[in-house]
Amino acid sequence: MITYLQTKANDPIDQLWFMALEECNTKGKIKNLIISGTFPITELDNTFILDNKELAELWQQPSRPTQLKFNHGEYLNKKNKSAVNYLIEELKIKSDSNRACWSLIDMESLIDSGDTPIPSFLVLQAGISDDYSTLSITCYYRALEIKKFLPINLAEICLIASQINNSFGYKFRNIEITIHAFNAYIKDNFTCLNRARLDTFSEAEIATKIAVVGDGTKWLRGMLDEKMDHLESNIEITGINNLISSIKLYIQENNTTVYSKDFLNHLEIVASSIEKFNNIVKNSSYAANSTEQYKIVKSNIAKAIAKI
Repeated sequence: MITYLQTKANDPIDQLWFMALEECNTKGKIKNLIISGTFPITELDNTFILDNKELAELWQQPSRPTQLKFNHGEYLNKKNKSAVNYLIEELKIKSDSNRACWSLIDMESLIDSGDTPIPSFLVLQAGISDDYSTLSITCYYRALEIKKFLPINLAEICLIASQINNSFGYKFRNIEITIHAFNAYIKDNFTCLNRARLDTFSEAEIATKIAVVGDGTKWLRGMLDEKMDHLESNIEITGINNLISSIKLYIQENNTTVYSKDFLNHLEIVASSIEKFNNIVKNSSYAANSTEQYKIVKSNIAKAIAKI
């Protein structure tokens, strides 16, 4: 079954988001959602788009920013070549080229991915109308979170369209956008693959932070509090494992009760519960028992915090 949502004449570009949000709020998860609309090229600077531009730029950076689990740019910009420049070159050679497109991952990347985070954004294709008045961009997503992530995705598309429009001397009058999502859904409090702050620190950095007299425990509580409230589809365990190693070393090297073996035991319980959660979501992205296991993870982190 296909759900097709088409904007009306004179609708602003953010109507693409409003329509999809309303549909998912009403129906829940939707399979094969297609949203489409044609807008004046000036809509590329719609306030809604500008509000999400900074995040869109992070997702399009050539290399992965520390705060993201991955970004689209690292998959796109290959052989020291800009992916956007590739689109522009193809369109300048042939405006109706069928090769002005991106494929973010290949089969090798997919087969070897296990359950590690990889892009849901799989394909983008661009084209120009015969009269050169309209730039068209079509994207395909294997899964698309509507509430938080779709605004970023739309801003990404507009960022790309703006660069193409600029390279063609701002000759386009309209932008046509079509998005196909195999699964579209809403996940409240979704963090859009931002990493918890604890996971951005190396083991050496964590060891240094926790060793600061007076401030170490305060810093650690803050990190664990944020990790506890950080919603992740697949919970990154890097920070917890680095913390466990650092606490073990601290206890071994210092005759102190700042961090107890009881606290260390609770951290190991946290790690075990995270591994169990990640094993559950390997088998289904929407398993009901994953919700219960997530509650256990959060409860275990809370218990660990209480032991600091």
